[in-house]
Amino acid sequence: PLVFGTIYGEDTHDIWLKTLMDYGWLGFVSFLTLTLWTIGTGFRILLRDRPWQPYLLCAFVAYLGNIGLGTFIDIDHWRHLYLLLGLIWGAIVLEYRHQRDLRLGAPPSSRTNRHEAVAPGR
Repeated sequence: PLVFGTIYGEDTHDIWLKTLMDYGWLGFVSFLTLTLWTIGTGFRILLRDRPWQPYLLCAFVAYLGNIGLGTFIDIDHWRHLYLLLGLIWGAIVLEYRHQRDLRLGAPPSSRTNRHEAVAPGR
């Protein structure tokens, strides 16, 4: 790990080669799984009319752009990539929570009612 540049005189130049050569098979499979799972799950909920949909749309498009750029340059230390991952997975969790509330018959406003009970002056 991390000796590809020392052995070959050049560093790995894209995210796929870097995860395979520097992080090994486990790192490559993990990154590929995370990427495909994020794109697949995010795309499935992307066009649903929810309050968090604009944030998901912006984060998803930016994430796709970063992954596309990662095909040509190394992006694994870009902090905003992980921020985008967090935003997308946060929207995924919100969608699953919303679906669970619909299945259980709880109104979507039940969460706000709990907060109003704690702070009735708002």
